[in-house]
Amino acid sequence: MKAVRLALKIAGVLFLLFVAVGVIAVATSNGKKHKATIATDGSAATTVVVALPFAASELEPKLRAKVAGGDLFKRGSLHVRTWDEHQILMTFTFDPGTIEPDLPEVSAMGLGKLTIDELIAAGFNPREHWTMIFVWVEQPAGPSVTGGARVRVFGDAKYDFSEDRLTFEMEK
Repeated sequence: MKAVRLALKIAGVLFLLFVAVGVIAVATSNGKKHKATIATDGSAATTVVVALPFAASELEPKLRAKVAGGDLFKRGSLHVRTWDEHQILMTFTFDPGTIEPDLPEVSAMGLGKLTIDELIAAGFNPREHWTMIFVWVEQPAGPSVTGGARVRVFGDAKYDFSEDRLTFEMEK
C-alpha cells in the first residue's frame, strides 16, 4: 500500500514537471514573444504577449485614410471585436437605410484587403503568423417579433492564411 502511494506521488511530481517543461517549450516556440508562468500550486499557465504591430484602436483611422474620400465610413461604423496574433475579427455596421446590393461584398473585401495591407506595411505578415481575418457586414433591421433588436447580416470576408486568399461568403 505504501509503495502504491509513493508511486502515485512520484507520478504526480513527474506530471507537474512534464507540464512545466511543456509550458516553457510552448512559451519560447517560434521566436514569438511569450511569457510562461507556473503557479505556486504546481499548475501551469501561459500568458501570451500580442505581437501585432499596432493597437486595434489605430486600425480604423488607418483604414479611413485609405478609403476613397472616406465615403464608406460616412455610411456606417467599424468595430474591432478580436485583435490578436491569430485572429482579427471586425464588424462593419451600415447605418439604417437602403444600400446597393453589391456594397456589402465590396465593403467587406475592401476592408479585409486594406487591413492586410496595413499589417504588411507595419512588418506583420498574416500568412507567416497564421492569422485569420474576418470582416462581417451587417445592418440594423428594426425590432424583432419579441421586440428586441434585429440585425441583418449580409456576409463576411475571410482571409485564410493557409490559402493566402481573401473570399466573401453571403449569409444565407
